[in-house]
Amino acid sequence: MKNPLAFIIQARTGSTRLPGKMVLPFYNEKSILQLLIERLQFFFPSHPIILATTTKENDNTLIGLAKHLGIGYFAGSEENVLNRFIEASLHFGHHEFARICADNPFLNADFLKRMTDHWDQHTGSGIDYLSYQVHPGLPTIKSHLGLFAEITTRQALQKAAMLTNELLYQEHVTNYLYTHAGIFNCHFLNLPAELQGYEDVRFTVDTPEDFQIQQFLFSQVQEGPGYDLSRLLAIINEHPDIKHKMQIEIVKNSK
Repeated sequence: MKNPLAFIIQARTGSTRLPGKMVLPFYNEKSILQLLIERLQFFFPSHPIILATTTKENDNTLIGLAKHLGIGYFAGSEENVLNRFIEASLHFGHHEFARICADNPFLNADFLKRMTDHWDQHTGSGIDYLSYQVHPGLPTIKSHLGLFAEITTRQALQKAAMLTNELLYQEHVTNYLYTHAGIFNCHFLNLPAELQGYEDVRFTVDTPEDFQIQQFLFSQVQEGPGYDLSRLLAIINEHPDIKHKMQIEIVKNSK
């Protein structure tokens, strides 16, 4: 039987725009990272979960959380995140994994399940990269939606690391894959129907303003380890001021 896909969560405390955001109380005194890990543990109990953080002393706090929650952890380069993922996957022996960004408190379990199912159904077809797309060929990682993960392989990342040493591609783990589709076999799922018309909203946390917006929204929709997506989108419709604030942050933090 095929081993379940691993989930590798990228997180550090050294954010320049919002230092320490991974340890700030977000909801019920829990951090975004803790809430994210607990959601994955609840909805995907058979999938290994690994925290990929850095060797910086401040990130020992994140390692402590990983130990407390019973997940794996790996500390690697702060700057070369591509290599951090390669080394983490080697350390734990995982050839295929979903890359999850800890900046996204609204990572959607249903969308992740659809993607992992698609990956499993196409095992053996040589896919190097799988993601949802906002527009043809534009993966959701290049949007501000913050609801999605992406799936890749250690072999694909090792190939990227051999082909380039540009800082852009070391900092952004999968960027080289989806921008070189002639070299890598990239597959894309269409944006879920529930999100049609919401391509320009922001559910990720990079700034203090983001933190305040997402913290309010989270408090309104949280249901156990999950949340009500339809209610989340309804709040955006009910509060144009929130969407306006999101638009300001999107312009200030263009991808």
